[in-house]
Amino acid sequence: MKFSDIVKGLQNYGVNIHRGRLDLNCQVTGITDNSKLCKKGFIFVCVRGRKFDGHDVAAAMLEEGAFAVVTDHDMGLSGQIVVTDTRDFYGKLCAVWFDSIERRMRFIGVTGTNGKTTTTSLIAQVLAYGGKTVGLIGTTGSYVFEGQSERKIPSTDNTTPLAYELFEILSRMWDERVTVVVMEVSSFALEQSRIGPIIFDVSVFTNLTQDHLDYHGTMESYYQAKLKLFSEHSKVSLINTNDPYGLRMYTELTRDKANGVGSAYNYGGEIFAYGTAKNCQILIEAAKLEPLGTRFRMEAGGTFFIVTTTLVGEYNVFNAAAAIAAANAIGMGIVAVVKAIARAHGVMGRCEIIPCNRGFNIICDYAHTPDALSQVCRSLKKTIESNAIAGGRLVLLFGCGGNRDAAKRPLMGKAAEEYADVIIVTSDNPRDEDPEAIVDQIIDGMTEAKQLVRIVDRKAAINYAISICKKGDLLLLAGKGHETYQILADGITIPFDERKVCADMLARYSAPPAKVGGEGKMRLSELSDVVKGTTRELTEITREFPIDAVFTDTRTPKKGGVYIALRGENFDGHDFIPAATKAGAIASVTERIYQGYPCIIVKNAKQALLDIAKNYRKRFSPLTVGITGSVGKTTTKEMVALALSASMTVFKTEGNYNNEIGVPKSLLSLNSSHTAAVIEMGMNHAGEIARISSAVRPDICLITNIGYNHIEFFGSKEEILEAKLEILEGAVKGAPLVINGNDKLLIGAKKALSEKRKVYTYGIPEKEERFDYEATDIVVTPSGTNFRVIKADKIISEVTLYIGGRHNILNALAAIAVADLAGVDTAVAGQMLGCYQPLPLRGHIEKRGLNTVIVDCYNASVSSMEAALKMLADMPVKPGARRVAVLGDMLETGEHARELHEKVGEAVVENGIDLLVCYGENARYIAKKADELGMHSGHSTDPNVVKNFLKFKLKPDDVILFKASRGMHLENLIEEYFA
Repeated sequence: MKFSDIVKGLQNYGVNIHRGRLDLNCQVTGITDNSKLCKKGFIFVCVRGRKFDGHDVAAAMLEEGAFAVVTDHDMGLSGQIVVTDTRDFYGKLCAVWFDSIERRMRFIGVTGTNGKTTTTSLIAQVLAYGGKTVGLIGTTGSYVFEGQSERKIPSTDNTTPLAYELFEILSRMWDERVTVVVMEVSSFALEQSRIGPIIFDVSVFTNLTQDHLDYHGTMESYYQAKLKLFSEHSKVSLINTNDPYGLRMYTELTRDKANGVGSAYNYGGEIFAYGTAKNCQILIEAAKLEPLGTRFRMEAGGTFFIVTTTLVGEYNVFNAAAAIAAANAIGMGIVAVVKAIARAHGVMGRCEIIPCNRGFNIICDYAHTPDALSQVCRSLKKTIESNAIAGGRLVLLFGCGGNRDAAKRPLMGKAAEEYADVIIVTSDNPRDEDPEAIVDQIIDGMTEAKQLVRIVDRKAAINYAISICKKGDLLLLAGKGHETYQILADGITIPFDERKVCADMLARYSAPPAKVGGEGKMRLSELSDVVKGTTRELTEITREFPIDAVFTDTRTPKKGGVYIALRGENFDGHDFIPAATKAGAIASVTERIYQGYPCIIVKNAKQALLDIAKNYRKRFSPLTVGITGSVGKTTTKEMVALALSASMTVFKTEGNYNNEIGVPKSLLSLNSSHTAAVIEMGMNHAGEIARISSAVRPDICLITNIGYNHIEFFGSKEEILEAKLEILEGAVKGAPLVINGNDKLLIGAKKALSEKRKVYTYGIPEKEERFDYEATDIVVTPSGTNFRVIKADKIISEVTLYIGGRHNILNALAAIAVADLAGVDTAVAGQMLGCYQPLPLRGHIEKRGLNTVIVDCYNASVSSMEAALKMLADMPVKPGARRVAVLGDMLETGEHARELHEKVGEAVVENGIDLLVCYGENARYIAKKADELGMHSGHSTDPNVVKNFLKFKLKPDDVILFKASRGMHLENLIEEYFA
């Protein structure tokens, strides 16, 4: 292009330049503000950036052959063009270079902190449905919309491209017959004059909340940057006056128009408010939120109409209303617009629904500011409440990006806890910052989170989130939205698509399909034969009835089922036979005749229940894992089930159903879809595990450890070992045994056990110890524990547990060992273990106010006390903060109470705990032993005294372990103290 043509073109935009000695007839070969792209014959525009000032290389550009340099002051250069504002000049120069392409198109611009991408996409789709060929430029790229089709065209990654790239895209769109361009207009673009001389036919303001303060410095500067779109570049303005900054903007613009100032005055345009206030020209009313869409009423120009959209969430009502108003303002009829908005789909990563067939919903959203997160959480919480499924929760997963505005991180945490029931804080794009530190800063803003989990690895966090979701829950993955990558240190970018992560996890961790019909049913006569019972009051017809269920509790009766009348120390199930029959039981299994009611009489109802379960168990053939031990059974059961779920459909005993009553009831829930079953076995007396194991018939047996639990019923730990080994009596022939190699009693028994079966050991090696499965390279982080699993000197798995404690490493090792023996890919099994979080009261780590609390109040023994204290000792604390142990009685210790509690006192001192508080009658022995060893502690049997002591002694950022037997109800003390 001739320089003379450039000069004339600039004059059309009101720019007159002093060309000095520059030849008007010279050909200019290009224009740029990037010194790396400047070539011979180019005009180089010197722009002042945050890290680089083009003026510093102006002379060098001329020496390398540039036709001219544009500066904002006289530098005494022969080829300089001096202007007041080089950024503004460059925007207009780009327009000239592309032959004023913007004057042949119509423009709709959308600005605001949140909602730009969704609103622009809706406008583009609506106008395309109306017959226009529409260009879209924004965060997700540049597209051409035509009818119901859309195609992407090459563009940069900026929300609003740089000036040259923007006009280049506009030129390409013109070639594709685009007549209307819809743009996201960022504050950066407005501040840096990237949009050049473009005048928008319609401009929309969505909202303004904290973001980009690392660039703008203050909210006022941020607001002033947004205001430029409306005060300098717009004909018609649509302002969301529900937003405080929007209300201010509407007030200022209408005032300026009245005073003959600004775009609305200069271009004869109008200013409209949209929102829920009655004085809005575009009024939004009566929004109805549904899981898969939204409906609301809208009034404009005196006309009411009902709007339906597939978008989810209350804030999307405002996005849809803005889109309707913008499309109408540019000339599309309102009836056509409303019809089109109903057909428009959402934007990838903006309240995007991720397919899930598990009874809960997953939504992916780009919300990455405090206000955006608060808005989407509030809206989705309302959706859950208005479409209530009992117990439905909002599960929120989010993080914050590195190398970005750090001040918003605690605000994000505060916004999250306002509405979310479960919060999982994870990584976003950490870039060059420590992701653990970013998570710390987010959590610092939280004081009232109901349930808080930190999992820095985002993939593991998503896997965990899916694993805990139940029917009626809504899982929100916030922050990354449309992004299919993650940015790490040194600019390294790795593929990361949350949709794929979810799909993989859902495919792997799938619930067994529900069975229809009478699978596994037996007739009443068959049940009678199984339990060797004598029938009374049964007719020939009822004897052939198929049984729908077996139950032992008349509070949860099963119509068409059989009631088992169990006797306990404080109750007799026979007293409830009439109630069971009235509730629909077709017969009862009893230990005596109950006149007038159909019964099957047996010698022992508890044994009958076991026999029924044993018979039912034979109908299915899952790979069955039996687990016993003094402590850690339930945790190990959960971890084994997770590890096996890497490739199997797993059944597991729920809760503490691990005794002679609970295990049979669990087994009766098996079905043919289960390819694996994990059964926990507990006991109080010798012989119990043998009876349970005969019903379970484990293919793999696992013993976690031998401790002092139930020592009052046994003479020694050796006798407890013998009772635990009863698990082998019911096992299938040749079933392998997996044992904790760090347990001296189990290792001592290994040689004798190995004569009859294969015995595999797992453990954390010390000195010369070697085990079949070993944990090595153990690293403790604020989020949890990382380690490798070694088998035969080879790494077979890498595990990250988002829970502390050496004992949990051993539990996870046991799970990997079982998975390996079951033929499961141990690498994938290790990934699945990242989903584990402790059950309530079992070592759960919570944020309570400014303190971190370990809630471990389900049970207590010397072994579990020692493990919990070691876990507390390993917990990282902030400078000046302390590790505090609040310990209560260990029950079921009998005559050994003093001796065992004193062992705990020794463990407190050995682990270097900073402060010890003891609660309960026997806990005084813990305090006394610690005192003898030089550590003074508080003790009381009055919970109010303990609470007052804690109020006096605890400091912010202290990490506190609460540990006692279940009967001490230490969880009540926690709730009262932190209320």
